[in-house]
Amino acid sequence: MVYIPKEIMDLLKPGETQKEVVKVLATADDKGVPHAIILGPLMAIDEETLAFGIIWASTTKKNLETTKNACIIVYKPPMTACRVHGTFEEYVTSGPLFDRYTDELKKWDLECAGVIKIKVTDVCSASGGKRWGEDSYSSKSVPLYST
Repeated sequence: MVYIPKEIMDLLKPGETQKEVVKVLATADDKGVPHAIILGPLMAIDEETLAFGIIWASTTKKNLETTKNACIIVYKPPMTACRVHGTFEEYVTSGPLFDRYTDELKKWDLECAGVIKIKVTDVCSASGGKRWGEDSYSSKSVPLYST
């Protein structure tokens, strides 16, 4: 099992602190052509699932539906960062999650067309190689929180 560490979960709570956190989503099409966007609010539904709203990102939605693969960078200055790999789980256009996300996006003056759910498959530190929960540093990113 792979899960999102508490330090990152805390950055992904709804509210004003979301505006202090940079979130970049990268996908690729079926030919491997990359596509990256800056995300607005990114929420951790639980320790294994992330969700974000789709506003007009039709390329992102199409890529996720086609290849199922996502890579998300979460960064808060000065140096809290991680890379999350995940797989497309669901596109939601109604119900409690959609309503919650619609309310959150209104705070950003944005409208929500739908919500994408991503199942986390890998979480790595991107903070200069520092591994959470350890005193050592590594020159490469290493998987964290797998059981």
